[in-house]
Parts: sequence; C-alpha cells; structure tokens
Amino acid sequence: MTDLQNHPHLKDQKVIIFTESKETGDHLYTNLDKVFPEQVMFYASGGGVYNQTGKPVSHNPAIAKNLIQQNFDPKHPEQADTIRILITTDVLAEGINLHRANVVVNYDLPWNPTRVLQRVGRVNRVGTVHEQVYIFNCFPTAQSEAQLGLEENIIAKLQAFHDTLGEDAKYLSDEEEVTTHELFGDRLYRTLNQRESYDREAEGDERSELEYLQLLRQIRDRQPDLFDKIKKLPRKARTAQRWNGSPPLEQDQVLTFFRQGALKKFFRSDGTVAQELDFFQAVDWLECEPDTPKHPIPKRYYDLLQQNKDAFLSPDDTADVAPAISRGGSSYDKFVIQCLKAKEIRKFQGFTDEDEDFLKAVRLAFEEGRIPKQTAKKVQQTLKPIAGDPLKLLSALKKTVPINLLVESEPQMVHQWGSSREVVLSEYFYPNL
Repeated sequence: MTDLQNHPHLKDQKVIIFTESKETGDHLYTNLDKVFPEQVMFYASGGGVYNQTGKPVSHNPAIAKNLIQQNFDPKHPEQADTIRILITTDVLAEGINLHRANVVVNYDLPWNPTRVLQRVGRVNRVGTVHEQVYIFNCFPTAQSEAQLGLEENIIAKLQAFHDTLGEDAKYLSDEEEVTTHELFGDRLYRTLNQRESYDREAEGDERSELEYLQLLRQIRDRQPDLFDKIKKLPRKARTAQRWNGSPPLEQDQVLTFFRQGALKKFFRSDGTVAQELDFFQAVDWLECEPDTPKHPIPKRYYDLLQQNKDAFLSPDDTADVAPAISRGGSSYDKFVIQCLKAKEIRKFQGFTDEDEDFLKAVRLAFEEGRIPKQTAKKVQQTLKPIAGDPLKLLSALKKTVPINLLVESEPQMVHQWGSSREVVLSEYFYPNL
C-alpha cells in the first residue's frame, strides 16, 4: 500500500496487479479501493468490479473488458484515464493489450513460469511509449515461508515438471545448467527476477518446453488413469502413421527416442542417414490428433531403427563408486524407510517410471544401511516437515541423497535407473499419399 503511494515507479502510475486467486483479488480490491477510491478495478472470469460512483459496481465481462481497454489499450478508439490500478487473475494474462501501463506486480507467482512471462507480455509490447517495464514479484518473508512453504512448493512443482519430461534443455536463460547436484526448479525460480527472462518473451519467437510440461501436469492431476496408462507403456513401444505434415515425405522414415541414464536423444532415419532432432523438432513430428489411424509396421522398420541405434553414440557413465560400509539400521534410516513405505507415496500416481526407480533405489540403500549417518540425519531432518507430500519428498530426496551412494550390492553395479542404453519409443512414418 505504501509503495503504491510513494515508490517512484509505482506512484501515480498505471499498475497491473496479477493474482492466481479470485479470493485474493477481492481482498486486494476491497483494501485498495479504500485508499484509491474510483481508481481501482478488479477483473476475473465472471466480470469486473469498479467503484465509479462512490460504491463498487459489478459489470459483466464484456462491459468490464471494454472499460479495461479504454484505460489500458493505447489502440482503443475511446481512450479513458479513470482506472489507475487494475487487479486481475490470469484471465487477462493473454489476448489483451495493456501497454498504456508499464508496471506489473505479481502479487503471487503461479506454478508455471511461462504464465509469468505472459503476464509481463501484456505491457511489454510493440507500440508502448514507455522506455522501461518494471516488474515487482512478491516473495514470502522468511517467517511466512517457514509456515507456508510457498516458495518451496513452487520450486517442488517446477522440479516435478522438469523430471516428468526428463529434458535438460535451458528454458529461460543461457546461464542455466542442469546437474544431478542442483535442484533445477530452484535455479528456474530465481530467473523470474532476471530481466533477460522477460526480454526473451518480448521477442515472440521462443518456444518453451514448459507448455508440454503443463500439459503433462494437467493429465497427471485431472486424468490420473490416462497418466498411469502412459506411464505403464512398455519399453520399445512402437507405432506407425501416415505423414500428413509439410514438407511431404518422399520415403519412409523412423523417429526413435533413446535414453541412457539422464541422457535422452531423438534420431530420425530415412534409410540413407540418421539425423538427430532436438526436442521441439521431435514433438512436431510426433504430434497428432487422438483419432489418427494407426498403420501396420513393415519389416523395413527394423533397418531404419538400427540406423538410429548406430547414430546414438554416447559414452557409458560408469564411474567407479566405492560402496559405503553397512552400519545397520539407525533411527534415521528407519524414518526414511517409513516415509517411503507410506501409503501416500506408494499409491501416488504422479511419479514417472524414473521417479519410482529412484525411490526404490533410495529405499534399498537405506534398508541396506549404505547411507552415511550424517547424510541420513540430514535426509531425516529435511523430510520431517514434508513427509506424506509425494512431490516435495521426491525433490528433497533428489537434493539430499548423493547418487553415488545408490549402489547395488553386486560389485560394479550402479543403480542409475536406466543406465543401459534403451529404446523408449519409435514411430514409423509412411510417405504422403
């Protein structure tokens, strides 16, 4: 409230405040309208609320949106300047120009970083008269974070999306580097305050894998049966369809997705050469409608598949790992094992195959007493406040349990949940008719 009255970039400026919750928006509107009467509007999917005559008046979506465009869209034929502070849910994060304003306040951050970029894109547009765009992200205080775990929750969800897709591409900045020793969500979360992250959205030609992570998240949360069916697809799954894309195909082709530990690659063979594809190229080839006819797989499939296999040349990650000395089960071990055996974890349908293999490896290591005491103690302390929350538990274990301790009892065997090369799936493409 004080910042809106006194901050040099907020005072007397048009400001857009985004929140995920309608209830939060109502709360903000009620309090801000008292301080800035007849200057504040709140818009959600059901319409808008605006105090234009001394008391709040509800408007249907069409009227409310027209008021917003009059006040915030420089191209609207009937310009107005009665609304200075616009509070809105993400319903206005797309499809409307708001660049008479140059200030965005993220009162709360959504789980999807792409949504943050879309919010800023409402004001960071061609034709703005402003030289600068100012972004204010509201983070919880240390005390609030300790009670609510809001920041930790966002990070855990970001990590879950990354793990679900299994890609190690750089999403928002060139400085990102995904390793097994750093929580990717944490690094991605921090980029939300970097100017470079928003500049890339303004360019308008960047694709983000987060849109596919979002789709997988929606399937996991809204269609658990479908997610479970996808998760249980057999290794080396294969299918065939007729290519209807552009440019036309002159000969049959096979696209194969390979995995070796954390390494994942796509190759496409036409019988002459196997070409590596990036994630987006592969998605464009694989994408099809649910009712796309399935065609039989011909014998030629195996020749093209072999060509892709030959092209997939990656070194084995078989660094020697010294096995830890078993010390028997400590109270720390027993606590972690109990957490992993909990019904909420065992029955959770949102884990990928890799997640489940990782959790099995962790459980085996604790059951065999191969985790050093200090490490086990640290893991226990980390899990205590989040025990029972599958995604938080998964992220915490990946952050605190060193991979080199997940060693099978048999000599020279490293449990890397998929360290051998494997074909995940392949698709055969017939030429256009």
